[in-house]
Amino acid sequence: FEVGDVVRPDPNMETMVNQTPSVCGLITDARVNVTNLMKDIVFLLTNLGLEGRFHFRRRDDPTFVSGRAADIVVDNKVRGLFGEVSPEVLRNFEILNPVVGFEILLPRSGNWK
Repeated sequence: FEVGDVVRPDPNMETMVNQTPSVCGLITDARVNVTNLMKDIVFLLTNLGLEGRFHFRRRDDPTFVSGRAADIVVDNKVRGLFGEVSPEVLRNFEILNPVVGFEILLPRSGNWK
């Protein structure tokens, strides 16, 4: 896992980039699956004080196995994603075991609104 700023181009910012703190992680294991990862994400979000304020919404993304990925929605705003990495991506990087991953964009001010 990693915690740090994600830097994305943004022509509307004075610096031409937007820096957003985030937490992300990958897990690889012969028996790993997106259901187990979802339990860890629920634990993390609940411990961040977001119980009852988040839900998951199916995500279609070629990086992930179809039907095995979701957006993380907090207070009706997409704040992250998670999923089971597709076999094609694993082959491209010569990874032999299944991989699940997530990213959650954190509020800079500590306020999720």
